[in-house]
Amino acid sequence: MLLGVGKVGRVGRVGSPHARPTGGGAWRATKAALAAYLDGNDAETNNPHVLDAMASPPTVATSTSSGLLSGLSVNRRWTVNPETFRLTGGSPTTFASTYLRFNSAQRSVSVQESSIMRVGMICTGSKVGFQLLGDDQPFRFIVDGQYVDKTGTTTATSSGANYLTLDFGSSATRLVEIELQNDQGLHGFWATGLSAAPAFAQRMLVLGDSFTDGTGATHKGDVFAAVAADYLGIGARIASGVGSTGYVNTASGTRYKLVERLPTDLARATTEGAVDAVVIAMGINDLALSASVAAEAAACFDLIRATLPGALVFVTTAWDTAAPSAPSANYLAVSAAIQSALGTRGGFYLLDAEGVEFTKSDATHPDTAGHSTLGEWLNAEIRASIAA
Repeated sequence: MLLGVGKVGRVGRVGSPHARPTGGGAWRATKAALAAYLDGNDAETNNPHVLDAMASPPTVATSTSSGLLSGLSVNRRWTVNPETFRLTGGSPTTFASTYLRFNSAQRSVSVQESSIMRVGMICTGSKVGFQLLGDDQPFRFIVDGQYVDKTGTTTATSSGANYLTLDFGSSATRLVEIELQNDQGLHGFWATGLSAAPAFAQRMLVLGDSFTDGTGATHKGDVFAAVAADYLGIGARIASGVGSTGYVNTASGTRYKLVERLPTDLARATTEGAVDAVVIAMGINDLALSASVAAEAAACFDLIRATLPGALVFVTTAWDTAAPSAPSANYLAVSAAIQSALGTRGGFYLLDAEGVEFTKSDATHPDTAGHSTLGEWLNAEIRASIAA
């Protein structure tokens, strides 16, 4: 189902020495393990970005009254039972006293950003409830790999304690996940039976700019990083994106360039376990700054390898907003600088995004369909890299 993604399976530039990294290291074992894992994952089973929404979804109800949770005797609250939550999305923190959210990117010295998060538990009753911090953006729910619906549900009010239930009408064992975006907050799950979900087998970190932050997607859960992770079958994924930044660009000194935010981002990424794959998708904000890109990118690559010796690192050239037209000279210069910075680093793969066309929400950013295109392309490129 990899439609319209362009250059599927092409890894690196023609003749690139980076398509098959040389040397040894801990990443070799990661590659073997990830290759075996991907061989057993067909990219479509339990993938909510492939499967249609549930044909017979549960009934969804919202309220500002905790009475909506009546009869749900078992609860798991973030501040009381954190070990029972299966988390993905970044470093979990508590805010507004009792709510869970994730910080996935360090935008500046005092500003942190979130993008997408999923929290899952095994539920055995006919009904499951949630206490949420009210928000005007929709929450989405995934049951056994399928979205309840792909639009999502907003809470009864846009602030304060809110409650939401999914009523299935009959008891069964189900994996229920709530998908949050930006700064949405979760207090806990309520049901008649709850238990921890199985641990994730693989973990992935995606570092980038406004594309990775999900700009242009109707719901942040449809960002290309989430689409790629679902196709790869990687449940634990972190999308760490800061708009208007790059290897060099700091948005006129108001935001961290990548090397400045990396120490915090990498520390957060490893909070829940080792990271198997890192994707770096930057450069589009550096098109007028190509002379400095190689040195800055090399510093980032050095820090990632020193911090994550066992990770595979997939580095894209800048997203090609001109495609299918020919890229600009600045685009080609930045791509060449990124490739130069890679050198012969073991476990690093160059993924060439030149010519990959995607639909847009504005002159630059992908819309939801465009994010899907980029996510499917990234899945194909990573699989081809692993197989090489």
